[in-house]
Amino acid sequence: MPETFVKLHNPPIVEAVLDIECDLPPSFDISKLESRAKKEFEKKYPKFEKQFIQQHEIRKEADDEVPKVSLGGISIQALQFLRMIGNN
Repeated sequence: MPETFVKLHNPPIVEAVLDIECDLPPSFDISKLESRAKKEFEKKYPKFEKQFIQQHEIRKEADDEVPKVSLGGISIQALQFLRMIGNN
């Protein structure tokens, strides 16, 4: 079925976002899913981006003068598949 879009002169919506969230086991490596997902979605969603997360921990005990800071690693939080519709 061909895709058809209604083109409004003054569209009320500039952007629409569909966010699908699910709980995955802690051992799940999202980067292993990346190439398969890109291949599956690239025709309809040609723009691909990764969202990253970096965790830090700041802890101050009562007798510490300076808080202790631990820097965590950076990991992939999400894969984003995007497309533009219309002339924007």
